[in-house]
Amino acid sequence: MKVVDGFVFETHKSKGVRAALTTLEANKTCLVVDNLDNRNLELGTRNLAGVTLRASREVTVYELLKHEKVLISREAVAKLSEALSL
Repeated sequence: MKVVDGFVFETHKSKGVRAALTTLEANKTCLVVDNLDNRNLELGTRNLAGVTLRASREVTVYELLKHEKVLISREAVAKLSEALSL
């Protein structure tokens, strides 16, 4: 699991998202967790094989175990820890 500051992409192209995932060593299966207010991230990940995008409130244990890598934004970590503390 890697925590990133955020997912900021200038374009919605899958090529840019794939390059970023490769840089972060997420080559095979990857779960990307964000708060889903990022349209470029949504569009860029939807056609990538092995990449799943979820909001922090939608993450399941099954998805965490299913993927080789988990990339999560700092905002999503805060929301997820808030939800788990209840």
